[in-house]
Amino acid sequence: MASPAWNLVRLAALLVSSMSGLGAAIADGISIWSIVDRDGPFAAATAPVADGVRDYLAMINARDGGLNGIALVNVECDAGLSSEGSAACYDKAKGAAIAILPLSSAIALEMLPSAGRDAVPMLTPGMGAAMVADGRYFPWVFAMPATDIDGAQAILQAISDQADALQGKTIALLRLDGPENQDIAALLQMQSARLGFTLLDLPVTAKAVRTQSDEWQEIGRSRPDYVVIAGLGDMVETAIAEARNANFPMGRLIGTWWSATGAELALLGDAAKGYRVVSWNLPGADPQILRDIAEARAGADRSGHAAAERAGLYYQRGVVLGAILVEAIRLAQSHFDRRDIDGTQLRWTLEHLNFDEATLAALGLTGMIAPFSTSCSDHAGHAGAWLLEWNGRAFIRKAGPLIADRAITAPMVAEQASRYAKANKPWVTNGGCRP
Repeated sequence: MASPAWNLVRLAALLVSSMSGLGAAIADGISIWSIVDRDGPFAAATAPVADGVRDYLAMINARDGGLNGIALVNVECDAGLSSEGSAACYDKAKGAAIAILPLSSAIALEMLPSAGRDAVPMLTPGMGAAMVADGRYFPWVFAMPATDIDGAQAILQAISDQADALQGKTIALLRLDGPENQDIAALLQMQSARLGFTLLDLPVTAKAVRTQSDEWQEIGRSRPDYVVIAGLGDMVETAIAEARNANFPMGRLIGTWWSATGAELALLGDAAKGYRVVSWNLPGADPQILRDIAEARAGADRSGHAAAERAGLYYQRGVVLGAILVEAIRLAQSHFDRRDIDGTQLRWTLEHLNFDEATLAALGLTGMIAPFSTSCSDHAGHAGAWLLEWNGRAFIRKAGPLIADRAITAPMVAEQASRYAKANKPWVTNGGCRP
């Protein structure tokens, strides 16, 4: 028997099935491009997200016949861990895609200047730069459901029980060196003065990702109260191994959005027990949407371990991302009364999303993500985050949802967005938005 979520989605499809407007642009389907790194030290973080997106789109095709009879086409381009590869993937995608998903912060930042110029919606969930949440300056880029500094704020909330809990403490930030983690460093530096803790900033170069010897020697000398990891893939595995060698308590090691790679942690098992991360999606053992994917026999099992992958935090993050984008396309078709929507129409819809509890339930996402909504000026939604803890086999919920204080983050986002636009003139803005 079909699930209630299936029935609701089928009903929505039937209600708009008579819409007019089938153009040549949709003869081959609606193309969604993911730019991903399948190999190298960060593949374990980006590949499962791409798999989740892929399987969600395949499920919609198999279950519903696409969106109003139009197939969703998942196109994946491997950037190969290079700027040249990212640029080549983007050049291929911009003329064919209804939306582009750069599935790493480095790729997202490299593509940022092109998005407004080429008028292609780009989704960067919790990655890249927090400033893209300001739709006035970044009309074509969306960071829903939350930004990286929302995550950094959630970490500070998670480790402090009262206003002065961090007073006199030291927090080490072990971060992958580069622009992708500068927002987190800036937020923690700003909050260190406000909350009275000392920030020990420890950037890790790409060459040191698998060693981190100098950084952990400094941690051994300074003995910080907490170590925040802002990295992904092999960097996380190395950090946890070094923490054990240094006898640093796992419970005081906390990762950001993309520091929760399941593959590395599964190899470490009980050795990583107690390691914590913040996440904008909450992993579920048997959420409805995963049953929908399994029932539709959607997706390709590249690893030979589909069930294990589907239980993973990042795979489920990809499923949620796919659901957000597909729902936006569906709403655009309905609102503009046409099946062959263009990027401008999708952008308008991405600025008018309301993922309330009823919408989440209808899509089979209940409990996997906190409710959020977007607007012309707010391209993030700032959904809540959860504090998760590794129990030796999987991540379990410890606290949340934790909601970022917009009074702290919003001025930072606005200032960075304005400065970036001025530094990169001529810049495409949307002056009609109001904060």
